[in-house]
Amino acid sequence: MSKKVRVLPTPEKYMAAYLLGKLGVLNVSRARLRAVGYLLYETAADGPDYVQFFQLCEMPDTFFSWYLVTELHVWMLCVRLADDGAEGKFCRGQLITAMWEDLETRSKKLGSVAASVRNEQIQQTSHHFQAALLGYDEGLQDDRVLASALWRRLFSRGGKDATRLETIVAYVRREQARLDRLSRDRLLLHGQNSWGPLLVT
Repeated sequence: MSKKVRVLPTPEKYMAAYLLGKLGVLNVSRARLRAVGYLLYETAADGPDYVQFFQLCEMPDTFFSWYLVTELHVWMLCVRLADDGAEGKFCRGQLITAMWEDLETRSKKLGSVAASVRNEQIQQTSHHFQAALLGYDEGLQDDRVLASALWRRLFSRGGKDATRLETIVAYVRREQARLDRLSRDRLLLHGQNSWGPLLVT
């Protein structure tokens, strides 16, 4: 029985796929990218060690603290997806949609709050989210700027130890490097992502 030979894509096909992505043409179906966006959001919402973050940043164990840590991880995924052309942009939109849907669902479980009040809170959170993304983006190339953004978001309720802030900055840089090494297929076709430890011994 003859073995089946796997035919690998030619460099021309890889280049064609790259150019299509730059031109805004999706090679992966929208349905797949939508599902991947939600899968990646789950890794941001459930994957980090929140207890370690709360302890290191001296944050209270509250819904808002959970959101701030989730927000940071959503941002890191958004930065990575920006490198994948039209597909990454579409997937990033689905990731953010998943976040808002989850926030609304979780907020409803916190207690009986009027729908108008809850909607206003979500709207305020949306404004803060946009501001946080801008702040984090400015810190992409400069650790001091990133540290300042992290201080404002994660340490605003406490945490006066600069070494703790250095630990968070180092964590973000490690995770950015790890995300950069993730293959396009693993990220966009399968939504596979696992966060590393906050504290490295």
